[in-house]
Amino acid sequence: MAAELKIVAFSFKDLLKHPYIVIPTLFLLFLTIAFSRLSVIVNYKLSNNLEIISWLVFYSLASLLVISYIFSGLIFLCRKIIKKEKFSFRDFFSSSNKLWLKNFAIVIITWLAYNIMRVLVHYSSFSIGRILNLSVEQASFVFYLLYFLGLALIIIYLALASFALIALGLPIRESIKKSVRIVQANYLFIFSIFVISFIINKFISYINNSLIQEVINSILIVPLLALILTKVVLSYKGK
Repeated sequence: MAAELKIVAFSFKDLLKHPYIVIPTLFLLFLTIAFSRLSVIVNYKLSNNLEIISWLVFYSLASLLVISYIFSGLIFLCRKIIKKEKFSFRDFFSSSNKLWLKNFAIVIITWLAYNIMRVLVHYSSFSIGRILNLSVEQASFVFYLLYFLGLALIIIYLALASFALIALGLPIRESIKKSVRIVQANYLFIFSIFVISFIINKFISYINNSLIQEVINSILIVPLLALILTKVVLSYKGK
């Protein structure tokens, strides 16, 4: 566990040494806010279900594309920082331009796996509630339990695929395989990191200002998490 704590400590120090790494995440926040407001305007102008669904699909894919592009550059900067290599923001754009499409494919795979899991959990909890004649509160507990298990036993294994793709320069398929192996080797640590992040986000949510919440996430939680997970990938000694 000492090695894992060192990863967190060194990642925090790297964030303090290189505070400009928050620029991509702040830019992503700006784009998210702007695109969200545009979506509200567009939704008011749509008149039928087909238009609404089409816009929702476009909005979701466009959001994932932007996330893929920015995180391709962010992870590459994290790699440079951890390896103590010289870099500039030209590296951010060159990496993003080179890897965004592959990263987008991994993001889409993860997004599809998550949504399939969520649908299965929804119908499974509904069926269990109906068969056992559970109350609404009991059925909700079953839903959240199954949802948590889905995240902990399925989705977590895809969590490092983008990091393997960019930090190790692997193809898409090998990145996913590497993610599974790294998570298997460091399961408790990675699981703990995500649980702690969730708890911190829960505390942040009590701040009575959504913009402040998002800014804290953008300048602290997201870049720190990116540094930690990049370091986990780079530190892995297995095949």
